Amino acid sequence: MNPELSTPPRTLLDHDMSPVLGRNLLVVVDMQVGFAAALEPWLLDSVEAEICRANQASWSIIALEFLCPNPLRFYGNTHDRVVEAARTRKEKANDRQRFFMRAKAQMDGSDRVVDVCLKEGYKPQLFRVCGVKSRACIEATAVGLATRLPHSIVEVLTGACNQDNGNDWSIWNGFPVMANLRLIKGN
Repeated sequence: MNPELSTPPRTLLDHDMSPVLGRNLLVVVDMQVGFAAALEPWLLDSVEAEICRANQASWSIIALEFLCPNPLRFYGNTHDRVVEAARTRKEKANDRQRFFMRAKAQMDGSDRVVDVCLKEGYKPQLFRVCGVKSRACIEATAVGLATRLPHSIVEVLTGACNQDNGNDWSIWNGFPVMANLRLIKGN
């Protein structure tokens, strides 16, 4: 009998939440000034609160920016509030960097997140994903992470995500179901 098939899916309670660099990561998707959905005050507050929680727990943070290749369009820089909140403060000179920004040319930014993990030697157990747009880049990145890293848990923080219709729970109807991908309220 294959032990992986007979073992029930892991839950968040199975994960060690202690601050080991690269074990837990917050992924902030497309909080760029060119997306109206990213400029909503409630969303900026929610994303900033998630970033503060991640920083307090010494999580690494990866901010993704969308650059549409065809036709070429850049949606602006990540909102200053997000960058300032995510910028980590080194307590000692030899502390490792924990905040990374990466551009992506498709809705799924999971390859850019995995690149950071490989470069930094991270062995992620938990990803939390927030930002915009819920049923586009958020969904594609979360599903990509869950597929690429099946032994990690991917949580989409619904209270810190926006489509274009505010924080309307109905947008999550039909969100993909996977053993290691879940929607949580967040904030």
